[in-house]
Amino acid sequence: MSTTLTDNAPWVALTELAEKGDAQELAEETTLLGSRECARAMRRMDEETQAKVLTTLEPHDAADLMEELPESQAADLLGGLVAGRLLARRRTQ
Repeated sequence: MSTTLTDNAPWVALTELAEKGDAQELAEETTLLGSRECARAMRRMDEETQAKVLTTLEPHDAADLMEELPESQAADLLGGLVAGRLLARRRTQ
């Protein structure tokens, strides 16, 4: 396991791990932080970064994190993810 969280603010650490694309390491770090602290960290990220974190995590880990977010933030984030997927599908057709 990395020492990323001890070296950086949680939102920076989660962003770096999501950018690496390592779902396992990101899941380990979110477990270490706990879902409430992860939710607080997510609030400090822009929507694009939040989406990157959620799409890097395994679905069950992302769902756990979404449950800790305020309902309006989770709804906005989920809506953005769905819209992004729909646009991506249209571009490939």
